[in-house]
Amino acid sequence: MNSISQDYPWLRLGLLISCLLLQQNIAGADESASDKPAEGSWRWTFEMPDGSKLEPRAKLKQEGQKITGVSIPRLGLESPISEGHIEGKQVRWSVVRDDQGRQVTTRYSGVIEGDVIRGEIESDWGGARSQFKWEAKRSPVTPEGKWRWAFGGGGNRPPGGSAPAGAPAGPPRGGGAGGGGRFENRAALSWDGKHLTGKVTAFGQDTEIKDGKFEKGVISFDLIRDFRGETTTTHFKGTLDADTIKGQTESDLGGEVRKRDWEATRVQD
Repeated sequence: MNSISQDYPWLRLGLLISCLLLQQNIAGADESASDKPAEGSWRWTFEMPDGSKLEPRAKLKQEGQKITGVSIPRLGLESPISEGHIEGKQVRWSVVRDDQGRQVTTRYSGVIEGDVIRGEIESDWGGARSQFKWEAKRSPVTPEGKWRWAFGGGGNRPPGGSAPAGAPAGPPRGGGAGGGGRFENRAALSWDGKHLTGKVTAFGQDTEIKDGKFEKGVISFDLIRDFRGETTTTHFKGTLDADTIKGQTESDLGGEVRKRDWEATRVQD
């Protein structure tokens, strides 16, 4: 190697430049990965007094030490965050909501470790100040994970109700055949960087998806099932936005093409 580099000094120079560029790319990748540690969509589980569980979310943007974004205690309800700040790994923000004419302030604070925030939620919901342990996880930027969506008579109606800090809303309605003919599908999807695979569970039956794709934020796949002796194909297509997929389904059930709005939500279990 030494004799080659002595005979061909341009080769030695090229190798040196290649090493320097590689080190620069590695450093740049590390820097970009840690430049905005609070950026992204975060979700956590909140357990209600009756044992039911909710999944509040927060979408955060980071510019320097300033944090902005929205809090999403339930589907269809968003509140802007305030007093958002990050220093090192310490992050905090507040959310002010209206509770029957009274302003309620909920404060979130914690330490970011990779894709997890661990800390506390403090709120004066109900007039009494309370504190809760809090662990939020950053959502992946791929369709990897578990999803659910409702279909049938009521469509994707936003749930109602109220709750304490971190989740002022009731649990989603419509698992199974309740809610005026509304049913629920669930999907478990996997993404290896090239191929989208997984299964959809409906009416207690698991069906593998076909022709799964994820390109430039758009997800699509086919579901082929037998219904009363007839083979039907439903094509799903939507745009991924953090923990939500919005788009349409197209089915040939009964020999007639039927289109429906489709909105799926990423869930933790």
